Amino acid sequence: KIKKLEKYRKALMAGEARIKKEYANALADNTIGWWKNEVKKINRLIATEKDLYKKQLYQRVLAYLSLMTYMYSDNAMTNNHLESAGKFIAIFRRVDTENPDHAYRSAVRYVKRNEPEKALGALQEAVELEFDDYKKLSDDKNFKSLQDTKGYRKLVSSMLRSNSIIAKIR
Repeated sequence: KIKKLEKYRKALMAGEARIKKEYANALADNTIGWWKNEVKKINRLIATEKDLYKKQLYQRVLAYLSLMTYMYSDNAMTNNHLESAGKFIAIFRRVDTENPDHAYRSAVRYVKRNEPEKALGALQEAVELEFDDYKKLSDDKNFKSLQDTKGYRKLVSSMLRSNSIIAKIR
């Protein structure tokens, strides 16, 4: 029985590696709409799968896609390919909705596109998603142009207030 289970788990691992490779190859080629449908399929599989090993496989695939889209968006941003970065951030948002990093990455992109109001809105979304790294935000040179604005100061103030409340709870 143990050998049979081990063989089954190895087959699943091989399948997972294949799926991850196919998705990595698909990142640049497919539309945001295509990714929206793929993520829905994966989430449906996670919600309905009875086999714990398969359920965990699908969860790992989503975690992998989260990491990949973060890295792709970071690379695109570093190379000033803002359109590509926007696409990867949009996929990241679909894959990992609760992760504040997609909103933070959007804010950086908006600053680079000289859209300060959208940048502040994206930063606000990051804070609402529990982004709480004040040091990262204050050290990020991308936001230097926003630091003297009322909206930025208000956002930082609410972030610091929220952090002190959370610290008291912990």
